[in-house]
Amino acid sequence: MNGHLPIAMVAIPMFTAAVGLLLGALSKDTARVLGQQRALGRASLLVLMVLAGLMLEATAGGELLVVRLGNWPSPFSIALAVDRLSALMVALTMLLAFFVQWAARDGADTRGPYFHPLLQFQVMGLAGAFMTGDLFNLFVFFEILLIASYALLLYGRGRARLRAGLHYVVINLVGSALFLVGVGVIYGLLGTLNMADLAAKASLVSAADAPLLHAGALLLLLVFALKAAIVPVHLWLPATYHAPVGPVSALFAIMTKVGVYGIIRVFVPIFGPGQGWASGVAEPWVLPLGLVTLVAGSLGVLAATDLKKMVTYLVVASVGTQVTAVGLFTEQALAAATFYIVHSTLVTAGFFLLADAITVRRGEAGGRLSAAPLMPQARPLAILYLLAAVSTAGLPPLSGFIGKALILAAVPDAVQPVVWTVILLTSFLLLVQLARIGSVLFWNLSGLRDEAEPAAPSVRSLAPAAVMLAFSAVLALFGERLDVFSRATAAQIYDRQATIDRVMNDAEPWPKTWPERSTLEGKDGS
Repeated sequence: MNGHLPIAMVAIPMFTAAVGLLLGALSKDTARVLGQQRALGRASLLVLMVLAGLMLEATAGGELLVVRLGNWPSPFSIALAVDRLSALMVALTMLLAFFVQWAARDGADTRGPYFHPLLQFQVMGLAGAFMTGDLFNLFVFFEILLIASYALLLYGRGRARLRAGLHYVVINLVGSALFLVGVGVIYGLLGTLNMADLAAKASLVSAADAPLLHAGALLLLLVFALKAAIVPVHLWLPATYHAPVGPVSALFAIMTKVGVYGIIRVFVPIFGPGQGWASGVAEPWVLPLGLVTLVAGSLGVLAATDLKKMVTYLVVASVGTQVTAVGLFTEQALAAATFYIVHSTLVTAGFFLLADAITVRRGEAGGRLSAAPLMPQARPLAILYLLAAVSTAGLPPLSGFIGKALILAAVPDAVQPVVWTVILLTSFLLLVQLARIGSVLFWNLSGLRDEAEPAAPSVRSLAPAAVMLAFSAVLALFGERLDVFSRATAAQIYDRQATIDRVMNDAEPWPKTWPERSTLEGKDGS
């Protein structure tokens, strides 16, 4: 049964999206179709969350779920390989998608057709990217989630969305082309794209072939850096994440994690320590780029004049923190990065929803960081903003503090002065700016609210943002359990040989038994 879970995580959203599109094609009643798509999407995501929980439980003990489609043996099969990290990221995706769908029901999904089928396609691409055991199929799932994200970015139309969408499409097309070139170089040298097989064969590359292999690997690093919005290929993100409706921006909070995930999957088991001439390809690059990205994101937060734009730079800063931890290339640091990825995804997504709610309630002032009349429901909004700010800045007792503390504890002595200085200084800068913005939004008021203004959305519309931000407290309460799971996850990723044995050597032959020669020959021996 567990072996079918990875297939279900891809198949269910794919069929749900197809049915949602069919409903729209068969009926001209827009309101009725939207209601059907909402119900179908909600049911799909509930089922996917349950299945993701089962998959997380199935892998918690260290089991690796391997599905070879068509029953072809590795490395020829299209393989899905789910370990602790894959299961965690898929569960995080389904949880986030559920709250995004919940938030969109307050009107975001009425600004155009097919929001819910597009959401399902996006979920399908994300789940596949996190579960695939093959580099080429990682490219395929990248394209699926990107195509869905193109449409979601433009959802609701508007000049700003069109401009951001054009830049986003062009940049990602360039990234996709580079991905194929890098994959082609690696396949030409090693003759495989199965990640476990690559991990087994990379150590055998000769000194003469090593420079070309390094070039292919660095092309992949550039592509993953582009997807994760790592400096200097991060400039697409602020406009892209600022333009869409709030729920779409919240969903995009996990898309940068696909790039970070790619770096972990490729540059720890395949090009990590103990791989001969293939070892350490990314080590000189990842840590410095992570630190520079953290600084750039923090400076962007300081310079932001719009609330939602500020949150987009918080995404860049959080990517920098994650990449810094990954760039240390130790088990302890990878465990800390895993903890921080969970925290930052949920809190950043909740912050996007909160920023959207504040913007709507400020009337003409919108998201501008300037004085405005008192907004409706200011008290609950202020409490949620305080929760988001404390967690994002990394103050105790919330999960942001625990995540950063774990990263600081994992820093080796050789680079400790630089890494500690950057992380602590940027945390202080974020704290100062978040406090300043809070005072502008909730204290520095230009006058009383005009009671004649249109009624604000119901306070119940704040529920998705409130629940997502509350996860910061939940993660803090159960931080020890997540830390233990993260440490086991990092140990599993660094245990290269166990993964190779499970994916490559446990493959059943296809077909399971070959027929005897006598059964293939006719009675006349032909």
